[in-house]
Amino acid sequence: MTDVSATPNKLIRATLTGAVAATVANGVLFTVAKAAGVPFLLPDPQDPAAPRSVMPIIFVLGSSFAPALAAGALMAILVRVTRAPARVFLAIAAVVLAASFIPSVLIDADTPTRVVLALLHVVAAAAIAAPLARAASR
Repeated sequence: MTDVSATPNKLIRATLTGAVAATVANGVLFTVAKAAGVPFLLPDPQDPAAPRSVMPIIFVLGSSFAPALAAGALMAILVRVTRAPARVFLAIAAVVLAASFIPSVLIDADTPTRVVLALLHVVAAAAIAAPLARAASR
């Protein structure tokens, strides 16, 4: 097992770094994509007959920040129970990233919206996973 006495502060910093990086990067990506004409018109999941609405940026920001907190909690557990927490974490992150593409593919939206939604997931995954993996590897 990894010596966890030195890692809580590193993991907290890495979690917050990933959360802020993912939020800022995805906020910029969303804004640029919108300015480039990506409509982000999505159906209401509770009323598919309702008119489509534009996905608000606050949804992107929250959906970028919150997963970092969950990822930090997962890494804190892995540091305590595995010998190679970064490797296990990255494997889990890859599976979660792959699964995150399913809604982007299935959602009733135009292709540019689907592509940017998937790209938002990739950006968040990279921004969140990198600092956490580094913190657990030291």
